[in-house]
Amino acid sequence: MHKTTEGLVFDMDGTLVDNMYFHHRAWMEFLAQYNIQISDEEFHQKNVGTIKEVIPRFMPHVQDPEWIMELGMQKEAVYRQLYGPHIKPIKGLEEFLSSIYEAGIPIGLATAADAKNIEFTLEGLGMAHFFSAITGSEEVKKGKPDPDVYLISARKLHADPTACIAFEDTPSGVKAALAAGMQVVGIATTHTRQELSAFPLLAIIDDYEGLTLQELIKAKP
Repeated sequence: MHKTTEGLVFDMDGTLVDNMYFHHRAWMEFLAQYNIQISDEEFHQKNVGTIKEVIPRFMPHVQDPEWIMELGMQKEAVYRQLYGPHIKPIKGLEEFLSSIYEAGIPIGLATAADAKNIEFTLEGLGMAHFFSAITGSEEVKKGKPDPDVYLISARKLHADPTACIAFEDTPSGVKAALAAGMQVVGIATTHTRQELSAFPLLAIIDDYEGLTLQELIKAKP
């Protein structure tokens, strides 16, 4: 196991911003427009991966790829309208990213979000300059828990995946990063510490306040 760290790779939703409540609201409002009602349990079971994977689970009658993408764009537009007035970083994020950036360690973004949501989030936070490699849903064949998005991110950073640390908030994301060979820090926004503790994580954090890379490197096995 590498003691050196060649790159840090962050998920976006639930990891840079604590926004999953707004995604849930957006899905419910979007589906209601098409007279579809689902339980919270069904929502959480099916809402895994990229939007082109999720839409057919909620709307099995939709199979045309262009229609799937159009519906996905409709849902994401609802989300951006809902979350726009509330966008803010998770506590301590800017200070932590700044310390990594100043240390010269490359930072990547590995997300199931599309390009518009990525731009909306990074520009809304004013943090786009921290990320030297951005990988979104358009670049992967399979979404998380498939490791594709993390492997692509490591390649873009010119880093060995096993020398990277990933930051994730969901079981599917944690599985993806672990499958890519990365060490993973879990952030307890979308899921509880207890739920995240089911995985072999480097650490579990509530936010980034006071976090240092030195602490994480010391925690490496």
